[in-house]
Amino acid sequence: MAVSSEMASALALKLGWTTVAVDSDVALEIQYVGESASATVTSAAANLTFKQGAAGAEAVDATIGAAGVIDTNAASYDTFGEVQDNINASANWRCRLVTVLRTDSSDAACLARSETTLNAGTDWKVDLYKDSSAALNIGVAYETGTLNVQPVRSRYAIVDANEMGTLAKVYQAKATTTYASGTSTFKIYKVVTDRYGVIQSETEIYSAASGATTVEGTLDFSDSGLGADTDLGYKLIVRVENSAAMTAAVFMAEGGAIKAIEA
Repeated sequence: MAVSSEMASALALKLGWTTVAVDSDVALEIQYVGESASATVTSAAANLTFKQGAAGAEAVDATIGAAGVIDTNAASYDTFGEVQDNINASANWRCRLVTVLRTDSSDAACLARSETTLNAGTDWKVDLYKDSSAALNIGVAYETGTLNVQPVRSRYAIVDANEMGTLAKVYQAKATTTYASGTSTFKIYKVVTDRYGVIQSETEIYSAASGATTVEGTLDFSDSGLGADTDLGYKLIVRVENSAAMTAAVFMAEGGAIKAIEA
């Protein structure tokens, strides 16, 4: 749908509301790519433990951290960028940051997760969630590129969901958080990743006050949307960042990925 000679038309690939509650947004996606029959990941306190081996007899993987353990209290691993770099330096593992930035503190910021087995039944992947008592933010990521979903009907059109060259957009967000004191702020970041999901750059492109504790805050770009560039590998992260720990939160955002077509 052409809108002017200067602007591109847009077909929606994936668009809708996403709702997350406290401690339910994904910090890291971890995948095992080694040769063993089984692997496990554990998150406990500040430690992330990685094992591999025969099913039921996995042993710590010395290619990760110190003897298979990443201590996020340690200066070498106290940001999510450092955690990702250490994991991706191993030939056995891959890590993708989802709603966190490389510069975010990782110190005890992953929610506890008991030892979880990765195998063919789990696509060799596991998600680690943010612990809001340490992370102090909650959010949603809208990613571009090939989307492994079926063609969807949106308010714009039906298109092939495997189109490339997509544009990440956010239209609206609502947040109600409970916190002791201080401020609550909507932030939107434009993030550039490589083909493996490793962040190359991250830029804050929007900031506005959200609500006081227990009061809903809103932002609305529904007329035009706020988006990054159309190049493959860009994404938007929309979050609410508080100055104190959240004890409860409901965060909703409307956005997605659209295919830009020359007018």
